[in-house]
Amino acid sequence: MKCLIFTLLALSVGVSSAITWSQECGNCPAQLKEEWSFCPKCGNPLNGFPKDAIKPGALLVGTECPAIKVYREPRTFKGRFGPRAHLSLARGEYEAVQVVLYPVSRGKGNGSRTFRCEMTDLKGPAGEIKKSEVEISQIGYVHPHQLYYGQDYAGAHPDPLWPSPDYVPGTVVANEGELQPLWAVLHAPPGTPAGDYEGRLRLYEGKQRASEVKIGVHVWNFTLPEEMHLPAVFDFYDIRATYPKRPGESIRDWRARLQSLEKRYYVDMLTHRISPMRNLGYPGFTGAEGGRLTFDFSEFDKRYQFYMEQLHQPRFAVAPEWPDWGTARFERWKPEGWIGFRSAMTLKGTFRAIGEHLEKKGWIEKAYVYSIDEHPGEWTKQINALIHQGHPRIKNLMTLMVQEGYRDVDIWCPRMYELTPGNLALGRKFQREGKEFWIYTSGPSPPFPTLMLDWDLVNCRIIPWMCWKFGLDGYLYWCINFWIKNPWEATETFEGQNGGGVLYYPGKNGPVGTLRLEAFRDGLEDYEYLWLLRECVKKLEAHAAPPDQETLAAAKHLITVDDSLVKYFDDFTNDAHTLQAMRVRIAEQIERLTAMGHSIARIRNGGSR
Repeated sequence: MKCLIFTLLALSVGVSSAITWSQECGNCPAQLKEEWSFCPKCGNPLNGFPKDAIKPGALLVGTECPAIKVYREPRTFKGRFGPRAHLSLARGEYEAVQVVLYPVSRGKGNGSRTFRCEMTDLKGPAGEIKKSEVEISQIGYVHPHQLYYGQDYAGAHPDPLWPSPDYVPGTVVANEGELQPLWAVLHAPPGTPAGDYEGRLRLYEGKQRASEVKIGVHVWNFTLPEEMHLPAVFDFYDIRATYPKRPGESIRDWRARLQSLEKRYYVDMLTHRISPMRNLGYPGFTGAEGGRLTFDFSEFDKRYQFYMEQLHQPRFAVAPEWPDWGTARFERWKPEGWIGFRSAMTLKGTFRAIGEHLEKKGWIEKAYVYSIDEHPGEWTKQINALIHQGHPRIKNLMTLMVQEGYRDVDIWCPRMYELTPGNLALGRKFQREGKEFWIYTSGPSPPFPTLMLDWDLVNCRIIPWMCWKFGLDGYLYWCINFWIKNPWEATETFEGQNGGGVLYYPGKNGPVGTLRLEAFRDGLEDYEYLWLLRECVKKLEAHAAPPDQETLAAAKHLITVDDSLVKYFDDFTNDAHTLQAMRVRIAEQIERLTAMGHSIARIRNGGSR
């Protein structure tokens, strides 16, 4: 998406108010002092904004690039002024607009003002995008703790897409003298005609219209794949403590409510192209028959058909959850007991039954066992060997640095900061041998990117680009809802980490996302752009003499991901504008190469129709 241009409108409550700007923009730096970064007249960088030029009670409205955080203090704003906002996206993609409100103080202290938001349909020559495809939320702020890794900005950080757990979208409360962004995310459904559209986001204060933002949208002439080509697997922990049984609620009704809530989170994760690790559940143990363990797969199969087939979940874990699994029929297995399995026989028997069922259904290639976390040694090797003895096609995933001597590891998943060039080369060697090579991040480890809430959003978005550039097969993150502490109140959710293990806030009736989650989805969608471009190149190279070799060479260079964007895992751009511009270049090349392919097909078919 092209970065959004900041729109400045000065409006009194319900009535447009003229503003007298300096006609000598060369003198602006002497006149504009402490409030804004750019002159609203000419766009030149400044140190401030003339407070006395704005009528008390006016509402200033603008937009900002979705990959840049908007802090509350006006002096921190880095956008540019202009007449309208603009974004671009493919069919099937989600893309956001940050609409930024700044209510000017009425001069009697800084109070708060409440506005109602309404979006129109987006119309264009080719058709329209319904306003129901736009979801608008007020961005909330949290106060990170000052921790060992340091923060570039020590104030309140925008993070939750709602300001509170019981917020109702469609309204916004903005404090006078502070910036307050809205998050408006647009979805272009598959089948949306390519072309340009325009809609308007209107803000009302009481019954009067306070402001309006024109939003221009360009829909590219290609569709994002429904299939997710980079598995991004995140664990989702038990939610009973966060959503306890209500007074008077029966155990049965509580369990049904929990299952409904879990499903909402799982569906939202998949809408963000994130694969829940264990959402398919596990087959129920039913006994032993003819020396073999037997299981009931009926509920498991239903979940598979919903999440994997309907929602296109790329991968799923079949390992039991830590720290306990099984039934009273399983005896304690010592000294090598593992997750409720009490003997080598029960472990092998369980994975034989699971593997045979998955193989019969044609699902085994998408399954993996997240067997042991960060625990090298002989015990680990023994567990993985027993799983393969149960069924050799079940893949073992290990969060260990790549190393020789682990023949039963099928998916290596080391921490990013451990990936020296030598370790990266060893991982590629394992890939050539048929194994998978993933990566994961956990806590902050500067200068490597992280999902922490007090870092720039580019950190979240750049990770899929790194996975593409270095040929990694997947990405893992340890948890998405580590709500040991209430994240609305305490940002240090994991010791020494602001936002560690938390990419959702618990809403009253379900998931409340974060800017980090949105930025990571944007990165995963960027990955699909790269995948589509590579597919276009492959198709054209299959022809004996593809036309326009210069365009083809430019596309092949884009696929490599230039060092100016990502040089190594600890060396990447922090400039959101560079990232956005690269994405637009890729989209333009996809359209060019697709058109070239159509031209070749018409020639081979005897001319155009």
